[in-house]
Amino acid sequence: MKKTFLVWYLGGVIFYLITIYWIVHVTLIGLILLVLYLSLYFGVFGMLIRKVSNVSEVSRVSGIVFLFIAPAMWVSLEYIRSHILSGFGWALLGYSQTLNLPLIQISDITGAYGVSYLVVLVNVLVYLVVEEGLPKRMLEAVVVFFVLLISFSYGIYRLNPSAERYVASGGNP
Repeated sequence: MKKTFLVWYLGGVIFYLITIYWIVHVTLIGLILLVLYLSLYFGVFGMLIRKVSNVSEVSRVSGIVFLFIAPAMWVSLEYIRSHILSGFGWALLGYSQTLNLPLIQISDITGAYGVSYLVVLVNVLVYLVVEEGLPKRMLEAVVVFFVLLISFSYGIYRLNPSAERYVASGGNP
């Protein structure tokens, strides 16, 4: 468990050094302390994932559960980091998709956290498929496909307003 925490923590240190490097222009000590603090969230996530699942023991049903719980844990930690403990809302995973316009349209319902959820959802699927192969994880792949299909369909709908929509204004004869 300690090794899991340290590996994820180190990943967090690298991630935050790359994403918030600019703080060094304000304060070097502040950057170091902030990176060390924020990386704790990565370590906690790694420990939670380790507790929730050992992929070699994940059955079909629990694989689906894991597929949805892992992103929920990540998003919960992002929310806590952004609003409760530090108030540091920089570098949410959802922000990485800013150029993916159809996908990010769901943020009008879910906020950036919903986009983060989808990013982690896809990555959990990739992890499961790499560990056990696509044939064993076809159900999970189909579920993720439909979640993404719904998300992209909504995004395309939002980006291409129908010509049938009218804006009503008062006072015109």
